[in-house]
Amino acid sequence: MSIRLLMTGNSVRNNTISCDSLGIHYDVSRNTETNVITVQRWDSESNAFFFVGEFHLFAFKHDQIRMGSNGEWMLKRDYLYKEGSNPISSARTFETKDGTKYRWKIRWDKLQLCHHSSANLGDEPLVIYHRHITGGKPSYLEVRDPSVMKALDSIIVTFLIMEKEHRDD
Repeated sequence: MSIRLLMTGNSVRNNTISCDSLGIHYDVSRNTETNVITVQRWDSESNAFFFVGEFHLFAFKHDQIRMGSNGEWMLKRDYLYKEGSNPISSARTFETKDGTKYRWKIRWDKLQLCHHSSANLGDEPLVIYHRHITGGKPSYLEVRDPSVMKALDSIIVTFLIMEKEHRDD
């Protein structure tokens, strides 16, 4: 059974991503002065938001990302990187705190998260983004494999970057 993380809107800069039944709630906001996009997670036990990460996508400089409250700013390409020699591939790989590698790729115009070792396009995605641009249905992330929930903070931040870049292409 899959988990749906509903989005309140279609913006990757100002949004809420949540699953109320599981107590999952992420707040995404953009600082209008610095253009830094910040992601926070609400913790139901403490009734407080905790910093997850932030990123800055520059027009004429190298993009940057920072993960965790003690994280240092780093180049986005060092955290969410391209593997292989295919110059037209938009797939990007990242590694979570526990050492697990995941790969975002676009298939049939849908952003999908797979295990890093899933080079075969026939492999089942772990997470799929369903974007609905017309009114009535909210966009959502469909988590098909609950084993990725432990890496949800990293998945949310990298998803936002990948979706922003996909829309800009």
